[in-house]
Amino acid sequence: VGQRSTLDIVIAVILGFMTLAAVFPFYQVVLLSFADMASYAKHPLYLLPYCFDLTGYKTIFEDPMFFTSLGVTLFITLMHAGLGLVDCMKLMPGAFVMSIMYAFFIGILDSEELRSSDILAIHNDTLDKIRCIQYTDPRTSIPRETALVLAKVFEDRSDWHPVDDGGPAECEYRFVIENKGKGSEVLMQKWKGSESIYFTISDYLDGTILQAYRFEADSVCTDGDPSICSWVRIFGKKGVCMQLAVDDPEYEGVGI
Repeated sequence: VGQRSTLDIVIAVILGFMTLAAVFPFYQVVLLSFADMASYAKHPLYLLPYCFDLTGYKTIFEDPMFFTSLGVTLFITLMHAGLGLVDCMKLMPGAFVMSIMYAFFIGILDSEELRSSDILAIHNDTLDKIRCIQYTDPRTSIPRETALVLAKVFEDRSDWHPVDDGGPAECEYRFVIENKGKGSEVLMQKWKGSESIYFTISDYLDGTILQAYRFEADSVCTDGDPSICSWVRIFGKKGVCMQLAVDDPEYEGVGI
């Protein structure tokens, strides 16, 4: 038993070194893609991410031949995959049909209607998700820090984060509206060349903004000094009125 255990350890160590030797080149390539020449010159081995630079990616995406080459590569890859699929259908037609049937049945079994035994529970959960997006529940609240940022949203955006992803947004600020286990994530954005502020409210519990409500803010007011106010009210361009309690979940707000 002792010899077998020692052999297992030796095999594990050898496999570990082999895995490291296979994975390390890919790891270093990814690190170097986000590095600049100065950092690479100081650290030739480059085991840790010493800096974060997107100059290389910008250069690639600005090259018009990149997308042409990428399209050709994708086309050849898909063609080979398609030809292989056709050959598989010819050699094993029964297995191909069974694979499609299994995928179809898995999709049915994974549907929400079958995973939940109560259709009313499904409807209630869907309604809760809609309420998180479209309605400010009386029990919702935001922290004082967020209230201070909202109160000066049109005058001072020094607390916001700059955005440089090539999109229309110039800067943004995120905060969460809490509501006893349920809530919404709010993204405020100022777009380039405009003083308009856009609010995007999404159901952060699902981790997606596919179901989201966006509106352009017209004004923001509070019921007193932002440092001691009890609510913040946001007015939108199209009649939207959203009132958020500040550090007081029992305060009765107003829905959108």
